[in-house]
Amino acid sequence: MERLATSRPQVVNRKAIVGCIVAALIFWCSIRLSERYSTTETIELDYALPVGSTFAQDPPKSIEATVTATGWDLLREHFLRGNRRIMIDSIDLRQNPDGIISLRREIAEAFLGQNLQVDAITNPRVVVRTERLASKYVPLELRSVVGYHPGFSGAGQASLSVDSVLLTGPRSRINELEVWYTDTLSVEGLRDSLSTKVGIAADPIGAIQVEPSLTSVLLRVQQYTERSIYVPVKVTGYAGKDSLSIFPSQVLVTCAIGLEDYERLNAEEFELVVEFDASNKQFVRELPVIVRKVPSYAVTTTVVPRSVELFTIKAVTARNELSAEGPQ
Repeated sequence: MERLATSRPQVVNRKAIVGCIVAALIFWCSIRLSERYSTTETIELDYALPVGSTFAQDPPKSIEATVTATGWDLLREHFLRGNRRIMIDSIDLRQNPDGIISLRREIAEAFLGQNLQVDAITNPRVVVRTERLASKYVPLELRSVVGYHPGFSGAGQASLSVDSVLLTGPRSRINELEVWYTDTLSVEGLRDSLSTKVGIAADPIGAIQVEPSLTSVLLRVQQYTERSIYVPVKVTGYAGKDSLSIFPSQVLVTCAIGLEDYERLNAEEFELVVEFDASNKQFVRELPVIVRKVPSYAVTTTVVPRSVELFTIKAVTARNELSAEGPQ
C-alpha cells in the first residue's frame, strides 16, 4: 500500500511536465509563425499560339518571385493552394510583335488577396519568339556503331522501314534541314543478321516535331573470306618520247570480302597506279604501287609486290631504220 501511494504522485508529476512542455512548444510556435518570412514561389507559364505559328525557340516554362508573409499565411498557402499559372495567349503575342511581354500585373494578380507581398521577380519580362509554321519530308539515315564478331562483316547497307520523316516547326529551321537521323544503334559482336527497332531522334531544343518516332532496322551479316585477283598497274605523269614499260605489269591483290560478294569481284573495280615524277632528272627504276580505288565491299586489301620496275624503250626514227637495213 505504501508503494502504490508513493508512485501515484510521480505519475501526476510526469503528466504535468509533459503538459508544460507542450504548452511551451505551442506558445513558441505561435510566436514564430506570427513573424514575417521571405520565400521563393514558382509560377508556371502556359502559352496559346496564334494559328499557323510556332516557337522559334523554347520559351520560359516558369518564373520565380520572392514573396513575404507571416508564417501562418505561408503555412496555409503551402497546404491549400494549387500550382500558380499564368496564361500568355495569342492576343498578348499579337500586341507585342517584338515578343517581349511584361508579366508584372499578372504576377501581382496571382498573389492577390492571399496576404502575400511580392518583393522581387527573377524576370518580370519574358521573350517569346514566334514565326510561321512549315513542314517538309526529309530522308532518314541510320546512326550506328556496329562491331562484328571476328570473321564476319555487314552485307550491304542497313535497311530502314521508314525512309523519310515529316518535320514540322519554324520555317527558318525547316528550310535548312536536308536529312534527319535515328538515335544511335550500338551493337557488339554481331554474327547473325539483326532485326530491331530504333527511335528517330527528337529535336534537341524541342522546336521541331518529328513523325514518326520509331523505325525498324535490318542489319544483314555475312561471313567473309579471302580472294586473290591479278590487277593491271597503270603509269601516270609520264610524257616522254620513249616508251615506258613496267614489270610486273600486273600485281596480285588479295581482299577480305563477304561470301555473297565472292563472285562479283573483278579487276575493273580496282585502280592501281605508279606515279612518274617528270621533274626528277634522275631516272628512278623502282616505284611503289599506289592503290587509288578498291570495291566498297572489300574489308581489307593487300598488294604483292608493293613496287614495280620501270624500263624505257628508246624511240627509233624511220631514217635509222633505213640505214640499218642498207641497200638491197
